[in-house]
Amino acid sequence: MQIDFAPYDPIQKIAQLTRLLTYGEMIELAAGLWNAAGDTEITAKTLPVILHRWAKEHANRPERVAPGSALVRLD
Repeated sequence: MQIDFAPYDPIQKIAQLTRLLTYGEMIELAAGLWNAAGDTEITAKTLPVILHRWAKEHANRPERVAPGSALVRLD
């Protein structure tokens, strides 16, 4: 068994997760950011606030089901 003691890098994790998104999910993310921006112009200066606003709004939504997955009840 090998244990990885590499430091955790959240930016690297975001990059990895972004590469796993489908085109449709990427469009959904872009639309969510656009909606979170509202009337604010999206620039390098405003993007951190917009990302934070989107993340807070998105975290409060019911969990979404990934495309191609199915919900199964076994009772």
